[in-house]
Amino acid sequence: MQFSSAILLAAGKSERFGGLKQGMVISGMPLVRKCAAALIDGGVDELIVVVGHMAEEVTALLGQGRWKIVINKEYEEGMGSSIRTGARYVSESSLAILVALSDLPYLTGETVRNIVVGFGKCGKGILAPAHLGRRGHPVCFSRKYLGELRRLGGDSGARELLDEHPEDLFLLEVGTDSIYSDIDTEAPDK
Repeated sequence: MQFSSAILLAAGKSERFGGLKQGMVISGMPLVRKCAAALIDGGVDELIVVVGHMAEEVTALLGQGRWKIVINKEYEEGMGSSIRTGARYVSESSLAILVALSDLPYLTGETVRNIVVGFGKCGKGILAPAHLGRRGHPVCFSRKYLGELRRLGGDSGARELLDEHPEDLFLLEVGTDSIYSDIDTEAPDK
């Protein structure tokens, strides 16, 4: 398997949630740490966690781990600024770059592993996991898109790259809705 990096986006304000979403406890751990653990368990070689709003608190929730934490001082510009910030720290040896959200409480290492392995086999430059025809996260990009990831802005995130390069996009059916079952309002622990 090729060297892979992941950018975990944890800089947002969680305005619809009404509090610090990254700190919501899911299966006994803060949501942001659970998402980071799923990426590591899935075999990602390098994990860059981008924090911004309440950066100190989110960093404390993450605790110690096999990840690098970077601060996006321009987080209010939107998700694109966080991807841009994280992409600046991606290793030059990385051939696959996953862009992951920190509000997917049921994402598992197995799903991440399937995405990374699928990317290596699909022959395309972008792989998006899908379930029942609906795209989800994390999305995996070839190194050839690193320059574009480093120039993103606005709030659409990397979606514009998927829209601009439909011929280079592979949808991988993953058999679970954990790739898009996010948390935008408070919900009980599972």
